[in-house]
Amino acid sequence: MAPLAVSRSTSRLQVRAASARTSSRRSIRAVAAYKPEESKYFDIADMENTTGAWNLYGQDDKARYPESQAEFFERAGANLARRESLLAFIGIFGAGGVVAAESVLTKAWKVNGAGNGLPEGWEQPMGPRDRL
Repeated sequence: MAPLAVSRSTSRLQVRAASARTSSRRSIRAVAAYKPEESKYFDIADMENTTGAWNLYGQDDKARYPESQAEFFERAGANLARRESLLAFIGIFGAGGVVAAESVLTKAWKVNGAGNGLPEGWEQPMGPRDRL
């Protein structure tokens, strides 16, 4: 099936089949990457320093995290382990966030005298002949 080429004229939309010879005129070029000798961002000779030491992040033993840090997070998260405690925590802080956002937005978008809900100061001052 021949590809379709769409062109728009002033009177109507014309759809015509693209000729095969237009695609044969295109030249095929090999893709070559630009690799400067003195690259300041990438060094092929020192890949570990360039990309980072990935085997450093693969360990999960206790030597990676101090015992005091693990104990702190276990104690801090112990109260949120029960479903009721977690729902209460989300409910209290969620409702507080909604109230805070509503107060901020109400303050920023006060209904002006015209009652159109635009922020204060939106109205432009009248010109010299009492026109905008």
